[in-house]
Formats: sequence, structure tokens, C-alpha cells
Amino acid sequence: MYNLKSILLAAGVVLAASGAFAQEKPALAFVVNAASDFWKLSEAGVKAAQAELPGYELQFRYPAQGTAALQNALMDDLVAAGTDAIMISSADPKNSIDAFNRIAAQVPLFTTDSDAPDSNRIAYLGSSN
Repeated sequence: MYNLKSILLAAGVVLAASGAFAQEKPALAFVVNAASDFWKLSEAGVKAAQAELPGYELQFRYPAQGTAALQNALMDDLVAAGTDAIMISSADPKNSIDAFNRIAAQVPLFTTDSDAPDSNRIAYLGSSN
């Protein structure tokens, strides 16, 4: 499993470099590809990290269904709500490049679990599949 604190720290460093700390609490979101038991430990890690990082607003979000369209709409909603950085495990990375690039033009974007190397994401955090 991923070292969630390292991932959150990386996102925090990017936010600091981008000047996103103008807000009182930077908001970071982790968007997964579908509701499943696979993500329960990551969700627990985000909740534990929230207790340890009170200066951040951490969100763990499941799309209503495991589709790229719903993930992309969820990311759009997060950006509109003022989220400062997003990490996503894409349901369909090959067909989400345009959506990822649109989001990455607005906030720092990271991929995890399923990479989209042709997108403008900052980094992929995970194993080589």
C-alpha cells in the first residue's frame, strides 16, 4: 500500500511552491476509481492523516459509479469548490487524458494506482504495473 503521508507531503510541497497557502486550510482530495474494499485502507489512511494534519482539509471521494465520466465530473466539482490539489486513480486513464489536462491546468494533479503518463499530471505515485 502507498505511504499516504509521503503522498500528502508531496502534494503539500507542490501547494507551497504554487502559492496555494493563501487559504487558511489547503484542501487536498483523493479520488478513487470505484467503491471497493481495495480502497478501504487508503480511506482509513486519509482519515488518520487528517487527524495528524489539522492544517489541511483532506477528502477521500468515491464516484457514484466507476466510470471516467463520473470521475471527471467529480474532479470538476472539486475544482469548482476550491480544492487545491487532486490525486486520482483513474477508471480509464487512456481515455481521460483531455479531462486530466483540463484539471491539471487548474490545480496540481497526481495519479496513483493507474497512471496516465501522457497527461499533464505532476507525478504518478504507485508501483510499475
